[in-house]
Amino acid sequence: MDPTFLCADVEGTLAPRVADLGGLGLSRDDIRRIIPLSPNSFRNRFLRRNFEFWLAELGSFDKMLQVLRMNSGLLSIDLDKVAKPNLAFLRQCGLTASGIASTNVYNTRLFTMNPELLREGVERVEELGVERGAPMFGRTLALIALTSKEVVVRRIQLLRKYGFSQDDVPVIVRKAPLVLGMSDQKIERNLDFLIKDVGLEVPYIVRRPVLIMYSVEQRLLPRHCLLKALRQKASLKGEFDYYVTAAMSEKTFLQKYVLPYKDHVPDLVDGYASKCAGKTTARVTSL
Repeated sequence: MDPTFLCADVEGTLAPRVADLGGLGLSRDDIRRIIPLSPNSFRNRFLRRNFEFWLAELGSFDKMLQVLRMNSGLLSIDLDKVAKPNLAFLRQCGLTASGIASTNVYNTRLFTMNPELLREGVERVEELGVERGAPMFGRTLALIALTSKEVVVRRIQLLRKYGFSQDDVPVIVRKAPLVLGMSDQKIERNLDFLIKDVGLEVPYIVRRPVLIMYSVEQRLLPRHCLLKALRQKASLKGEFDYYVTAAMSEKTFLQKYVLPYKDHVPDLVDGYASKCAGKTTARVTSL
């Protein structure tokens, strides 16, 4: 608990705030759930106004609690100078507070950030070729606006190092914006695997950028090794699309490529399970 909250004047500060929230119909139990999430807001005389505003925007008390766990400043932010201008601008972009919160509560930091930085974030997203109203606009905006420009530029340069063109980057961002939210190390690890080990070409990855986001250790490597082993043992014939095998659910992959061959290839299931558990970090090896 914030020590400044514990030292606050009970009668002059805390009791009036509790009474304000009680006047909105909140029970003492409800208020007790709010306090540890946003203790500083109980020293703010605008607590009731802020709570009432955000409750209307987000639609439910439970959603409020979810958002407060990620953005404790919601109840103490200046509504007139920050929150309302930001929400009005987001609506112009086709986004609503409840919609953003439903996608990812982390993205609600857009509500309380500097309005000028929010507008700059929208400009940066549009420069990447993602237009307002596009399905991925909201997620892309949250990622770009809440990440420093230098970091985003560095990750774009990293993609360029692997042979992705300037025109490829907007395509990747439109389809899988979270690629730019990955660490540099993970981007390098995944692209090294996809290009050097699997042998995929850049245009193929551009059309299916979600491949960059999959875990190498727990998904891509185990499946690649399994399929390679089945081909070497002539158990698996015919062509298959790499993306299809990488994207299918674990249950489907097991039913299609593991269980039918477990009697023909000894230790197949155990070997695959071991790799999925991350017990090997070596580059591609046979099962």
